[in-house]
Amino acid sequence: MAVGRSFTFFSARGQSHVDAGQANMSDKSRTIGGMRTVTKRELHQQTAAVLDQVTDTEDVVVTERATPRWRISRVRDSDTGLARFEREGRYTPPAAEPAPWPTRPGGPTYTQAEADAMLDEMRGDH
Repeated sequence: MAVGRSFTFFSARGQSHVDAGQANMSDKSRTIGGMRTVTKRELHQQTAAVLDQVTDTEDVVVTERATPRWRISRVRDSDTGLARFEREGRYTPPAAEPAPWPTRPGGPTYTQAEADAMLDEMRGDH
């Protein structure tokens, strides 16, 4: 936006005068799950301002009649499926150093007689 520009817009609430550098979205804008939301009307009327809100780490959700319908996100050249899932918090890459294997398996230990009794019970041979 050019510095020093201002504009006047009209709404049901009356006439408003806003400096372009301080233009903000309507009072109805909010966040859903950490993402900024705007209405379909705001996107139509203030497209540049809405697109300025889209960042590498934050998407903008467009609502229609208070229902989330579309998501606007920045295009990334190296955006693979896993990279998108990681950005959305749906995937965690493996650790650089995996956890060491246990030296012996955990859990209870049974004698041969106890193991035979459990197997007989499972088979129904009792």
